[in-house]
Amino acid sequence: MLESTHTLIAVLQQSVAHIEPFIRHYGYLALFAVIFVEGCGIPAPGQTILIASAIMAFHGDLRIEWVIIVSMSATFLGNCAGYSIGRSAGRNWLKRLLPGEEKLVRIEKRLNRWGVLLLVAGRYIEGLKQTSGLISGVLRMAPGRFLLANAMASLCWAVPLALIPYWINQHSHQFLQLSKKYRLLAYLVMAGIIFLAIGIGVFRFRKPRS
Repeated sequence: MLESTHTLIAVLQQSVAHIEPFIRHYGYLALFAVIFVEGCGIPAPGQTILIASAIMAFHGDLRIEWVIIVSMSATFLGNCAGYSIGRSAGRNWLKRLLPGEEKLVRIEKRLNRWGVLLLVAGRYIEGLKQTSGLISGVLRMAPGRFLLANAMASLCWAVPLALIPYWINQHSHQFLQLSKKYRLLAYLVMAGIIFLAIGIGVFRFRKPRS
């Protein structure tokens, strides 16, 4: 059990070890700068530096409260910068790509309807994570709606990605004990759900259509 615990923590720490010296040298400024740049549309290891900062907070090098606050602020402000760039500079480019004002109006309406989902889900999708702010600006998402969606996206991304690695390091022993104790039950529940889904699918397929 102890060996499994150490393995879990070691894998997590090794995945972010290359970026820890950068954080040690620049502190919270490094965390803010990398995540902010990523929000502007430039590829950067925002997720990696957040997880590394959370692990360092567990070891006492940083404070987890400040890791969350800084990463949320950087995400929000980076997306706002991307939105501003897209709104001011990306419109003419989009008109060349999609000629016809009606098409743009249709896309803008859809974005204003589903933009919250785009920004929240986009934080976990590579490519969208860097460009969701830009896209929202280019397609003229309503500023108030963007600010609300951006705040929700920043919260839903920064808090789990900071707390989960911190919690794994803090409670990994208890987690693995529960995992071992209830592993068979979890497998049975998953198998039951799969068979139930297959059964419903077969029943609906075989059911005669009126």
